[in-house]
Amino acid sequence: MSTADLISVFLSIELQSYGLYILSTLYRDSESATASGLTYFLLGGLSSCFILLGSALLYVNSGTTNLDNIYVIS
Repeated sequence: MSTADLISVFLSIELQSYGLYILSTLYRDSESATASGLTYFLLGGLSSCFILLGSALLYVNSGTTNLDNIYVIS
């Protein structure tokens, strides 16, 4: 990982997942592809909420979003 900030890590994960959402619904004629793409999108949104919640808890406890400083504090 080339970044040491929680916000950058979250944004990079989210930007990568957008491409995968598009690829999972590539065949629009197939009902199963559309359903699986929607399910993947909803589960991805749920996991993003958990990542944001965990990042917020780390920020509240440490006062920083820098991963090196969080490691030193803990």
